[in-house]
Amino acid sequence: MEGIVEGLPGEAPTCPHCGSGLAPRVVTLSGRRIFVGWMACTCAAARAEEDARDAAERADEARRAAAEDAGRLSSALDRARIPQRYRDASDAGVPADAYVFGPVGVGKTHAACATAVARVRAGGTVRFATPLDVAARVRSTYHGGAGDEDSVVSDLVGCDLLVLDDLGRERETAWSLALLWRVVDGRYGRMADTLVTSNYSRSELASRLASEGDEVMARAVVSRLAEMTVPVMMGGKDRRLT
Repeated sequence: MEGIVEGLPGEAPTCPHCGSGLAPRVVTLSGRRIFVGWMACTCAAARAEEDARDAAERADEARRAAAEDAGRLSSALDRARIPQRYRDASDAGVPADAYVFGPVGVGKTHAACATAVARVRAGGTVRFATPLDVAARVRSTYHGGAGDEDSVVSDLVGCDLLVLDDLGRERETAWSLALLWRVVDGRYGRMADTLVTSNYSRSELASRLASEGDEVMARAVVSRLAEMTVPVMMGGKDRRLT
């Protein structure tokens, strides 16, 4: 009885490469020997076919993993609100604590987004916003949008890296300046990386922010930014017009 194999077919198949009969694969369960399939042939051609099949499976697995990684990155970039135009930015960028200023079209936002995308790829939490975006997000909460003013501010204050783009482009009202103050002061207190782009130097920015708001608060915002960031001036021609 020890030689009996349950379920063993009467005739073994042969290797399609060398013609040898295949050996049965047998497992023992509770003293019973049970046929579970045929062993692979060990001839060179059969091994080569198995190796090719394994390589194809590994390639498929790598493609699936790459697709999953790309999906996770895309979701993270969506949460960061990095504009689609700049999501492939991959040059050296600028420091994460930079105040990047210069004329229109010289690549300030592109450089800032290169730094932001690199931080996202490294697993950091990033938020990209213009002052107008910040104000719009808060206003939306007044009309049934998600969250409230505090949650919007907390999201911008609590991330690893905040990119404030085009600061000073629009003149700030007393309300929007107070909102900007909350964000900047919150990040100042956390000593969190804050990357700013602007058409104005920091001294010019103070006057710009104060034009329709509180001059003392405007200067306080710029004072904190001056301590939080290093100035990076970018010059050259408008790339969009060349």
